[in-house]
Amino acid sequence: MHDPKTTPPAGVARSRAPIGCTKQVLMTLRPEEREQLERVAAQEGRSLSSTARLLLLHGLKVWRGQRRTTEGVTP
Repeated sequence: MHDPKTTPPAGVARSRAPIGCTKQVLMTLRPEEREQLERVAAQEGRSLSSTARLLLLHGLKVWRGQRRTTEGVTP
């Protein structure tokens, strides 16, 4: 069933981003980095943007854990 409040009109693209994701970030990659991202996205069956977001979130988690360790705080 289509809800007119949440279903965009015909011909209007609908975002596949998670709810609340409204800010975009432009990122510049080297060709080999782009190729790696494309391979991961293909393996996961995801878009480049979705894959980049998931990798960023994972990287932030790892980075936070490393900072806590180097600052003497256990994660």
